[in-house]
Amino acid sequence: MRSIRRRLLAGLLLTLLVALVLAGVAIFRQSRAEANELFDFQLQQMALSLPAEPFSSVPGEHGDDAGLIIQIWSRNGVELYYSHPRAPLPRRAELGFTTVQTPAGDWRVYAALVGDNVVQLAQPMAVRDTLAVSMAVRTLLPLGVAMPILALLVWIIVGRGLRPLRRVTRALDARAGRARALAR
Repeated sequence: MRSIRRRLLAGLLLTLLVALVLAGVAIFRQSRAEANELFDFQLQQMALSLPAEPFSSVPGEHGDDAGLIIQIWSRNGVELYYSHPRAPLPRRAELGFTTVQTPAGDWRVYAALVGDNVVQLAQPMAVRDTLAVSMAVRTLLPLGVAMPILALLVWIIVGRGLRPLRRVTRALDARAGRARALAR
């Protein structure tokens, strides 16, 4: 009887745990996709919000924080602006979205023609992944808190479900005891 209960409990709790892990992976992937979509939209809007008219070269270097890099070239390839000259990004632009691998990590890059200029914005993928992890943890936290409650409910339900079997076992044990007593 106890082994049936243990097997049921172990199987059900293991199933719940596997479901929670699979949900966590799915939620993380979905969170990362949504974060990337949001950040891509942000990069695109920032690029398109820059002035379309030509402008002269502006010195860059706005601190060491390279959370967002802006590069602007003329159509002739003359560098007009580079917000972080020491950033590990190549000094070229492919129009649209690309992911660039650098020794400092992956960067999501968006480049567009804005008037007579080529504008490129870049953001480290680590920023996006951090947001995705944060979103996934906040989503999974209630499930993690609910897991012990679910385990307790499974334990109670399995115990109640096995009560009739326990009664039958006791009745059979009592009948076997009487049969042994009569046989003596």
